[in-house]
Amino acid sequence: CQGVILTKQTLTVNIDDIQKLIDYSVRFAKTSLAEFKEFYPFAAAINNNGEIIPIALHEGDEFPECKDLSAKLELLLENQLKNSIKRAFAITSNVVVKRSDDEHSHEAILIKIRQSGTKECKVYFFEYNLFNEKEVEITNSWRDD
Repeated sequence: CQGVILTKQTLTVNIDDIQKLIDYSVRFAKTSLAEFKEFYPFAAAINNNGEIIPIALHEGDEFPECKDLSAKLELLLENQLKNSIKRAFAITSNVVVKRSDDEHSHEAILIKIRQSGTKECKVYFFEYNLFNEKEVEITNSWRDD
């Protein structure tokens, strides 16, 4: 995945888990954007064996509100983290962001990652451009501290 490169100096938690979640999330989001030009929030988790597990949540509503879906995914995964069923998770959303150093808003992939043993989520942004040829280009990325 282009963009954020994680090093041991930037994180004291399991860097491999974070990178796996970022790679999976960006790849899935780019595929969905290329095919459908949008995506609903989705999640992935790392189990105790270090394997990445896609997480699906369907409660009968074909077109759920994005905020509601994200909140339900987060609640489900927070419980799994608390009960040591999973050791890390990522929730990915399609957002519009405006950085303080830019006068324009841009579409971005937002990835919210939480690991066991940490209290806070780390939030990563991947600004993108979507081209008519079903091509998605990541143009900028950063971590929100």
